Amino acid sequence: KSQDALRALTIKALDGAGVGEYDAVVIACNTLSSILLDYLGRETGVPTVGVLPKAGLKGRTALFCTPATAASGYVRSRCSSYEVYPLESLAKEIEDNIFLTEKITPEGLPAGDFDNVILGCTHYLFLRNFFSSRYPRAKIYDGIDGAAAALRARIPAFRKKMTTCDNCITIDSRNFLGSDKKRNYEVFRAKFCKNEQIF
Repeated sequence: KSQDALRALTIKALDGAGVGEYDAVVIACNTLSSILLDYLGRETGVPTVGVLPKAGLKGRTALFCTPATAASGYVRSRCSSYEVYPLESLAKEIEDNIFLTEKITPEGLPAGDFDNVILGCTHYLFLRNFFSSRYPRAKIYDGIDGAAAALRARIPAFRKKMTTCDNCITIDSRNFLGSDKKRNYEVFRAKFCKNEQIF
């Protein structure tokens, strides 16, 4: 989608969620974060953090991401020394096979002895073990720690609340938004927790 289309879809989703009632917004998408983060922060008036490819890494670094992320100003300006590999359809393949991700074998990945591998799409986290085995010497980065650190830094009230525990938030149907919220919850439950059914 074009940046204008992504911007319109995101603002619609945020408005529908009543974003003004929240203390912060986390844009848990590398593509949206890399092309819209500053705009969204201004538009919503709410502190907004994103999931972004880690910049400034030393050594040979591969960044795997969507074509839109690869073309973003963020990647062009802050990750210019990286080897950037836009993967045209991997995010959709993961989405379409979310309960069978262990059967996905990404094609067209480069051979290489990388020091760092950045998973520049939150969908790719579901294939973290695959990337780790494909590039065993590389340190794997996914942007989640950076988003959590930014949230702690910008929202003082979260500094004590955010921990690494598995049960530090209450999971209920209000945590899942949009027309696919039941499916999104099922993905979360299957991959990350064993909570009882809430829908």
